[in-house]
Amino acid sequence: RYHTVTHGAWEPNRDGGGDTVDLGRNPQFSLSVDVDASACKSAQSPAPVWVLLTRHVQERSSEEAENGEGYITVHIFRQGGGSRVHYLETCWLQGVYSNRPHCLVKFDLPRGQHKLTLVFAQYKPFARALDYSLDVYSAARLALFNLPLRTPICARIDGAWRGASAGGSPNHDTYVDNPRFLLEVATDSNLSLELSADAKLPVALEVCAVDGG
Repeated sequence: RYHTVTHGAWEPNRDGGGDTVDLGRNPQFSLSVDVDASACKSAQSPAPVWVLLTRHVQERSSEEAENGEGYITVHIFRQGGGSRVHYLETCWLQGVYSNRPHCLVKFDLPRGQHKLTLVFAQYKPFARALDYSLDVYSAARLALFNLPLRTPICARIDGAWRGASAGGSPNHDTYVDNPRFLLEVATDSNLSLELSADAKLPVALEVCAVDGG
């Protein structure tokens, strides 16, 4: 009954690590679905939604096939729906990885207004860009928007845990010696903080509110 489609290019993740480390650099979309009485067959029945990811045909090398490249899917997130997500732990519905041209995820939504995040995922990072089409079909009114990878204002600082600044985990008294940064925001705003390191290293970021200047 309702349908929308968008097209784009899925750029490879040059940082490595794959989706098991971070989904945040994959294409993501905000999907709003308004399920009212007209979208349901009965008062208790939900409205179906179909999400179809189509890869544009391209030849794969034998090496890419052997490495398992080209297996993709779409994950559906309700928690924090409408915003970019980074980790699979909060996923509401995980898609099935497939190396076929089409990948379909189907689910039902009850009456009400729903905001979801659609996240592309790859079984193994691929080395080149992948052109795609994303179709969404539903019995209810819907709206689909691309979630940009970067916010309008972005700042980056490169550093290292080295020597006296290698304070370790909170279990150590030297934890206070770990690198610290002061972030000042002039007005109310949505923030996204990302700490990146070698995929083999367990790292974490702690955010604390401070008073005064």
